[in-house]
Order: sequence, then C-alpha cells, then structure tokens
Amino acid sequence: MPISNYEIYGVNGALLLSDQMTHRTSEIKLNISELKTGMYFLHITSGEEKGIKKIQVN
Repeated sequence: MPISNYEIYGVNGALLLSDQMTHRTSEIKLNISELKTGMYFLHITSGEEKGIKKIQVN
C-alpha cells in the first residue's frame, strides 16, 4: 500500500520532521542528516493504515 505521509518524533514526543507525499509510493528516502545521535520514532500513514517504527541514528 502506498505511503501518504510520515512523521519523525523524538523520544520526548516532539515532532521533528514530517512530509505529505504528493506522489504516493511504497518506498521513501529520508534525509535524517540533521538529526542528532539518538532514538526516534517514525510514524507512517498509508491510506487508513498506520505504523510506527523505532529508528536509531548514529
């Protein structure tokens, strides 16, 4: 199912990055170069479905 938007949150719950996809796709590339080392949560929305993945930036 195509991704419609994503959001990246810090462990404190603050929204750090988000984007609404203009062309729905099943793959996205994220530029996380400005994120500091640490743990983050990636929220992905695809139609009616939502998912959360924990990501580690080194």
